Amino acid sequence: MTVAAQEWKRCRHWIEDAIALISTHTIEDIELGLAQCKYVFWPASKSAAITEIHEFPRAKHMHIFLAGGDLDELRSMVPMWRSWARFNGCSKVTLVGRRGWERALKQQGWSADLVGLSLPAEETAP
Repeated sequence: MTVAAQEWKRCRHWIEDAIALISTHTIEDIELGLAQCKYVFWPASKSAAITEIHEFPRAKHMHIFLAGGDLDELRSMVPMWRSWARFNGCSKVTLVGRRGWERALKQQGWSADLVGLSLPAEETAP
């Protein structure tokens, strides 16, 4: 088993926990995306994250798609993510998450620049 496979096996549960909050992907979807190099896996000793690149006509952003585990350790990964984003031509690092992320990352210079809203496509009775 490769080191990457060992790390994935060790960290997979943190990613599964994050997926449970969004219900848009399965762990198999993430594994396929990793195999296709659509996502990047960031293992750490007590946490892990999955990132992807979002390309727009006039900007490129590194997006932290899934993250789970130890919050302090995830915060310590921010400088590494910023460096990787710059190296890959990204002008911004983004994430979408629960409101707690805004409080947790504010001290590092993160700010809420957009609001995420959702509406079920199916109409439901009030």
